[in-house]
Amino acid sequence: MATEQLLKELLNRGVTVEKKLHMINLIIKMKGFISWFDTKDNKGWHDLMTNQIYTAVLGSIIYMFFDWGYKVINYQESISSYNDIFLRTSFLFVGIIFYISDFYYIKGSEPYRKWHFLLDLIFMGCMLYSAKLLNIDSEDKLNNLPPINIIGIVKSYLIFLTLYLLWDIRELIAVWNAKKDQKEYYFEVLLWEIISISLLFWFWHSNELTIFFILAISTMWFCSISYRKKDHKPIFSRKKIR
Repeated sequence: MATEQLLKELLNRGVTVEKKLHMINLIIKMKGFISWFDTKDNKGWHDLMTNQIYTAVLGSIIYMFFDWGYKVINYQESISSYNDIFLRTSFLFVGIIFYISDFYYIKGSEPYRKWHFLLDLIFMGCMLYSAKLLNIDSEDKLNNLPPINIIGIVKSYLIFLTLYLLWDIRELIAVWNAKKDQKEYYFEVLLWEIISISLLFWFWHSNELTIFFILAISTMWFCSISYRKKDHKPIFSRKKIR
């Protein structure tokens, strides 16, 4: 409908026939590209992401966690602040749980569109970036580690959650006329995203402990959401999850 209106406006304006044909051709191509990018049947793309790319990136972060644990155990004598070590470890652990939850959420995402694949690549970039910002892979001794880049971590999660919000708004529109449970499920997902984004924005410049608690609570909620993704069951559903 919008395309037809645009074409009528072009015809009514003083545009040359050559320019009209060029613009019409451009509009048709863009429409075709958008349709291709939003196609539903993309099992190959979905399997590539979940079975290979995502598992490889997640595995590298889990390896980072164990490497950090090895470093802490073997260089205890150089630790000057156990609180700092505990906080870095907790941030990394919560991040791993968050991204495992994301893995299962994507695993249960059907239909899987081509633009979902693009967003997943961005998600993985945010995942790696937020883990690196903990500065646990620094060559410095444990008593001389660079500070945690908390602002960078908050930005990474905000990018992640904002893109997810757009993803799930699209999914809510797609299931609008479907079963009630599916709509209620996506309403809960959107509520989780909006609350998490709002809290991170509100406490943007707070201390590391406050940000950690916000991310921990958000991650626990996300775990519950991911667990129910396959069946799209809202949190207060009386039906049993299969």
